[in-house]
Amino acid sequence: MPFFILIVLDKRTTIKNVASTVAILKDNQISYKIIHTRFVNISHARNWGLNYGNAKYHLFLDDDIMLSPDFFDELFKLKIYSTTLCIPQFLEYIDANELYDKTKTWETLDKELIRVDPYYKNVSEVLDNKAYNSIKWVACIGRCIILVTPNADKTISMFDEDFRGWGVEDIEFAYRNYKQGVKLIKIPASCLHLCHRIAVSHIADLSKNLLRFEEKYSDEFDPIAYRLFTFGKLSLSSWIKINQILKEQ
Repeated sequence: MPFFILIVLDKRTTIKNVASTVAILKDNQISYKIIHTRFVNISHARNWGLNYGNAKYHLFLDDDIMLSPDFFDELFKLKIYSTTLCIPQFLEYIDANELYDKTKTWETLDKELIRVDPYYKNVSEVLDNKAYNSIKWVACIGRCIILVTPNADKTISMFDEDFRGWGVEDIEFAYRNYKQGVKLIKIPASCLHLCHRIAVSHIADLSKNLLRFEEKYSDEFDPIAYRLFTFGKLSLSSWIKINQILKEQ
């Protein structure tokens, strides 16, 4: 029985940005439909998709990500019985000359330029170490997050639509839902992050949104720690030690 996939795009995203995903769907004979919304804010588009019907799988995919050919096979094999956030294996393609070349396919990429994503090495440590359970949500940094909602009576806190510009809406979504009991696991499905420079405007957006994240949870330490961790001012181990000290007080 074929799966029906609804692809929701915000106003700034082009069909070219999802070309590699569409190619995989076609290769696997999975039926799909694309809806191009008028939302400029990505959170609006994501929430629109979350509210569309009673879907089991919700894939939040950044436009600098290419899915592996067996991504959907691995995803649909998962036996998940409660609302869960899933983190796939992240790889990175390091040829900056082929940035955003969405005409490329997984098969035509130079395999020697593929490596384990450096950020994923950190978040993988969090996912694998029980000592880091309280900050598992840091693994949900953009790129590719899968929300599995197997039950019709799912309770999900939607994306905060007040974040503007680039970044943080995804991590705050994960933080809020994880605190409310949504499970978070690592899955074998893999995807490829296209290595690229970060624009100055993105850094400005990120700084503003990190401050909004802190202000929203002004009595909590973790949003502050996440900002420090993002800018390389705090290690994961130090973060956990500070949390332990705060709990003991």
